[in-house]
Amino acid sequence: MMFRRVSKIAIRRTGVRSVANWAYLSKTVGPSVSEAQTMVDEMQAEISKAPMKVPEIDWKDWEGKVGKAAVTKVKEFWEKKWLAEMKPSSTVTVGAKEIEELKQNCAAAIADAQELEDWHRLRLRELEVEMAKIKDEINNIETLDVNDMAQRYPHINQRVDKEIEEGIYFKP
Repeated sequence: MMFRRVSKIAIRRTGVRSVANWAYLSKTVGPSVSEAQTMVDEMQAEISKAPMKVPEIDWKDWEGKVGKAAVTKVKEFWEKKWLAEMKPSSTVTVGAKEIEELKQNCAAAIADAQELEDWHRLRLRELEVEMAKIKDEINNIETLDVNDMAQRYPHINQRVDKEIEEGIYFKP
């Protein structure tokens, strides 16, 4: 319980908000992104409801509810064990330097991913052009003469010239 409250406060203080580009994700991933966006928005709404400061425990009020003996034991554990030993060993603090480093790492990762996506889109376009050429050649292969074939496929022309020189074929 305490951890959730502290994490909510930490998130509110650091000003972390959604940085997802929902329009871009919807375009690339599809309509299933709207469900994730709804979940993220609901989580952010819940986080924004958290108090800025964790209220102090009202020990007197609890004594009236559950009894002085129980409150004394809980208070003793709280002050001597939790606050003195357990909390400091489990608390993680993130400074401005670490936050800035994380932001830079995220920005670099996003830039790398965008560069990779751009390269793949370009490569996909190149492959589409090559496929169109091959389809055109399949449909028009019968109409090509020897000179067109030699021009279009120079590596085959070199091989044929070599085989003519070796005497496998005769020049017409």
